Amino acid sequence: MVSVHKWDKNEDSATIYAYWIKNEISAAPNVPHFSEMKVDSTHRSDIIVSNGSGKYTYEVTSTSHSGANKPYFESSIPQRLCVKASSKDGSGTVKIKVTDKRTGKVANCKVTYTTEKSCFATGTLITLADGTVKAIEDINNGDIVMSWDFINGKLEPMAVSMYWNHGQAEYNVINLKFSNGSLLRIIGSHGIFDLTTNQFEYINTENYTSYIGHSFAAIADGYFSVQLVDSYVTKELTGCYSLETVQNGNAIAEGLLTLTPQAYLELFMFEEVGEGLKFDAEKLSSDIAEYGLYSYDEWKDYVTLEEFNAFNGQYMKIIVGKGLITEEQLKALIAKWL
Repeated sequence: MVSVHKWDKNEDSATIYAYWIKNEISAAPNVPHFSEMKVDSTHRSDIIVSNGSGKYTYEVTSTSHSGANKPYFESSIPQRLCVKASSKDGSGTVKIKVTDKRTGKVANCKVTYTTEKSCFATGTLITLADGTVKAIEDINNGDIVMSWDFINGKLEPMAVSMYWNHGQAEYNVINLKFSNGSLLRIIGSHGIFDLTTNQFEYINTENYTSYIGHSFAAIADGYFSVQLVDSYVTKELTGCYSLETVQNGNAIAEGLLTLTPQAYLELFMFEEVGEGLKFDAEKLSSDIAEYGLYSYDEWKDYVTLEEFNAFNGQYMKIIVGKGLITEEQLKALIAKWL
C-alpha cells in the first residue's frame, strides 16, 4: 500500500505500520498528511511493527533524496524504528524494507511525500448528484455531489463536508490524459482509484509517468475502466482547490474516482477493496466480528450524531483494533477538524 505524506514543520512525527497477516508479511503505511512544510526542514517517521516474531531488521532501500539517515531502534520500544529525513525537493519517495529475522518474511513500506498542496486546478469539473457538472472553483460546502460507496459498491450522492480554496498562484500542474479523452489536472498530489492495483494511488510530480498504462476507475452510471495514456507537467498561474464528502470522502472529478489525500486514509478506506469496486464483504464481516463497532454513545461527548455518521464513526473501532490509529489520535483529529 502507498500513502501520501504532507510534511509539516509544525509536526514532528508520523507512523508507518507494518504488520503480518496469515503468516504473510505486508506493509501498510498509515502516514498522516499535514498542511504545509518548509521544503528545507527535517522530518521524523516511526515504523511500528506488530505480529511477526518480534525480531526484525530494517533498512531504507531507496530514497529520491540524499537526506534519509540509517534507521535506528528506540530503546524504550524495541519494535519502533525511527527514520529521519530532510529534503530540499518539492516531493519524493522513501522506501523501507522490514525483515522478520526469524522467518525471513519481508514487508516493504513506500512513503510518497509532497510539500505542495494537494488539489485540483481551476476548471476541474465535479459531478453533481443530478449528473450535471460544476467547476471546482464554484463548489461550496454542503453541495450534493456524486461519490462512490465502497460498502455497497454503488454511486451515492453525498454532501461536501470540507472544501479548500488554496488561492491562485504559479503551480506545477500535472496533466493526466486518459483513453476516453478525459484530462484531469491536479496539483501537488491527488488520489485516483487505480483498477490495476485495486487501490487509490497518489500521483505527484515525482511519479506521474509511472502510472501510464494503468487502468483507472471512471464513473458514469456505474464504473468502467479507462487507461492513463499520457501525463505531463505544466507550470502555470491557476487556482488550487480540493474537497471531501460525507462518509465516502471521495468525489468524481472529470469523470474519475478521486480522493483528496487524507490525514488517515482508513477513515474512509477502512477495508480492502474486493470485486465490483466494493469492500471485501467477507473480510469486513470478519473484522466486525473480531473488533466490533462503536456506538454513538461512546463518542457523544466529542461529536454530534451527524458528525459521527459523516466520518464513519462506527467503523473506526476496526482501525483502532488493528492498531492503525488510537482513540487519542481520533480525539485529536476531532478537535482539529470540528
